[in-house]
Amino acid sequence: MQLTQDTLWAAVFATSKASVTLKMGSSQQTFSVDPGVTKLKIPAAAGTIQVTMTRNGQVIASAAPTDFTYTNNPVRYNYNAYVGAAIGGMIGHSNSPTK
Repeated sequence: MQLTQDTLWAAVFATSKASVTLKMGSSQQTFSVDPGVTKLKIPAAAGTIQVTMTRNGQVIASAAPTDFTYTNNPVRYNYNAYVGAAIGGMIGHSNSPTK
């Protein structure tokens, strides 16, 4: 399978119903997720990434990496790659900068 669209993907592992907001630059959408694994996506837009999971008005997990900014025209490669995780308020990540 070849993907040609610029997209922010998220795999959400939820123990109960929650809301997940994906934000990348000016692109933003909030999703309702059920218990289990849910694959989400939004169109890519230049800027930083923010992901937040809320349940009953409380933030359960969030991530806003400061070491990666998506660009529409990377200098070295024709792709941007970043992998991150947020677990119950703890943030961990590894990245592959393309600048």
